[in-house]
Amino acid sequence: MKVDYIIVGLGIAGICFSKQLLNHEKSFLVIADNVAGATQNSGGVFNPIVLRRFTAPDDTIERTEYALKTYEDIQRYTPDTWLYRKHGVFRIFASVEEQNNWFAASDKAHLKPFISPQVQSNANPYILAEFGLGEVMQSFKIDAVAFVNSYKDYLLTNQKMRLESFNHKKLSRVSDIYPWQYEGIQAKHIVFAEGAEVVNNPYLTTDVILPNKGEYLILKAPKLKLDYMLKGGVYVIPLGNDLYKVGATYSREDATNHPTEIARKEIEEKLQKMITCAYQVVDQITGIRPVTKDRHPVLGEINEGMYIFNGLGTRGFTRGPSYSKLLYDAIENNQPLPSTMDVKRFMS
Repeated sequence: MKVDYIIVGLGIAGICFSKQLLNHEKSFLVIADNVAGATQNSGGVFNPIVLRRFTAPDDTIERTEYALKTYEDIQRYTPDTWLYRKHGVFRIFASVEEQNNWFAASDKAHLKPFISPQVQSNANPYILAEFGLGEVMQSFKIDAVAFVNSYKDYLLTNQKMRLESFNHKKLSRVSDIYPWQYEGIQAKHIVFAEGAEVVNNPYLTTDVILPNKGEYLILKAPKLKLDYMLKGGVYVIPLGNDLYKVGATYSREDATNHPTEIARKEIEEKLQKMITCAYQVVDQITGIRPVTKDRHPVLGEINEGMYIFNGLGTRGFTRGPSYSKLLYDAIENNQPLPSTMDVKRFMS
């Protein structure tokens, strides 16, 4: 079997890059196991704004438009609904000062499309929002589990995926038009989009990606009746049937997939400053995010015809689509990558 690309991994990076290949009619095969990674365990929040300081990069308008088109296109490939445009993000204001900072941000040209210039009054008796709420426009929810699983089914149905763990020892290189060979597959290029599992990749130094553990609680709160995503000290994300995903935590010290009591207490302490109704914790889930030391993604060539697409961290849903285009253009059109993203910054 000969293909233009082998992609290793099917989190947000692998999905976005494979979509680039579909756009340009390139042949490819994805190789990934069936273990849920950071993408599936994430909150699935598409939010263009950094809500701690009400900031965003200057190119946020273009990136957001491109990302939305990408997800709408992918939704057409899959029968399951996972894109929820009506579930937007509302930020709880903690003070009048935060309100003023919000208004100031709404006057900036690159933030204006995303920040509602009005303070929304809180009508929910179980939400603590003395100073009101700020609506993030063009924010929405992605059901991350349905997103990955339905796209995976599309790839499997169209013979564009093998559901198995990738064995790096079976990858070899020969002098040929299709230099990369793996168990009967010959490819011109191979892209590692393995997420946190990249620490086990022998072609990379282990300090390129740092594992960052995030934990969420799944709550049942029948009285809350929330139909939007609420951001305070944590996100409260409606799942339906009175269930909510709440979190997340951030830990660089613990890279295991075991839920911790420390994280549960941290989340509940922050949640209790946001809501007043009773709730029941029904589950606690973890995921290991791939991040870099400088918080920028890592893209580019690590060997001739071998590439990495990783380090998206907590902004994978908002920036993954545009980053995948940068990588594709670097490979196919010899376009330079931004120095802040190029893997060369970590290579001697």
